[in-house]
Amino acid sequence: MEKTLLICVGCQKGGTDWLANYFDHHPEIRGGLMKEMEVFSVHFLEQFSNYFDVKISEAELLNAFDDPDLNMSPGAHVDRLKRQASSLRRLRELSARIPDYAAYYRELMDEPPGVDLAYDISPNYAALTAEHWREIRGVLEAQGIACRLMLVMRDPVDRIVSAWRMARRKNARMAAARKLDAIARMRRTIRRSYFQLQMRATGGPDAAFLNFAMDEINLLRSRYDATIRALEEVFPAEHIHYEFFETLFSPKAIERIARFLDIGYLPAPLGARINSSPAAEPILPDSMAKLREALDPTYAFCAERFGRDRIVALWPNCCTPLKARIPGTIDAAEPMVDASRS
Repeated sequence: MEKTLLICVGCQKGGTDWLANYFDHHPEIRGGLMKEMEVFSVHFLEQFSNYFDVKISEAELLNAFDDPDLNMSPGAHVDRLKRQASSLRRLRELSARIPDYAAYYRELMDEPPGVDLAYDISPNYAALTAEHWREIRGVLEAQGIACRLMLVMRDPVDRIVSAWRMARRKNARMAAARKLDAIARMRRTIRRSYFQLQMRATGGPDAAFLNFAMDEINLLRSRYDATIRALEEVFPAEHIHYEFFETLFSPKAIERIARFLDIGYLPAPLGARINSSPAAEPILPDSMAKLREALDPTYAFCAERFGRDRIVALWPNCCTPLKARIPGTIDAAEPMVDASRS
């Protein structure tokens, strides 16, 4: 087998943490510095130009924060964050020149005992264009590395709602860390007052959800039609693999992925839940309907591409009226319908 890099382009909140955990335990595949390298996002997309700087600042701030969500000692937590900050600095360097990224993976796969397959799972890559992918393919192939692409798709509306819950949880965690500093606490009070005034002016918390959901990058993470068109313009069909989040956690899905990557089948912990978001308050029907309308091209494309009956069975928001509900009822890692590869 030639040296191959699997690039999983999404989707965010679509089981990518679970996939990375599976790959990390597979002897035939090797991960990079971090699960989400995000080198291409920072290199090509203006919205991510300061991504690594922000992540490094967050890691340094959280050094002094005893996170109750982590099952580890405070010392181990600090060591983990220091390693994370060091990896982020290295990734910031790699993002400056794509050939350096390719050379990094070539060296990684050549290290003893040597592997032929490595992975980069970065959901923000879903926003890359065909032009970006053409450059990426050329640079990797110049290093003797073949590309394999994988896209995991989740009901587009549910994906954004789950990402919204994750973002709120993260913001709360960072706010708790900033409480440790008196100046930061004062700034936080000012920001909270401004946020409350803004909510009253724009219609309450649901307006904040819509601002988040309608953000260009958040929408692009759910615009599988645009992602698929960009990938298929550059890569042959046999080098691209599609799965659905709703059926990812099943032996059949793992078998399909193993065949695609030409690696041995390794049973996966199908009941495990990684980075799942807790239940939250309902989102108003009007907001859900506006989001559904914005994502109509994706539902229509996927229904035509993968079969309408299949998409309707997998994605409840495809054609059913949207009601106020506590989103994320399919966060559990349980198979629903067999979504064999198209």
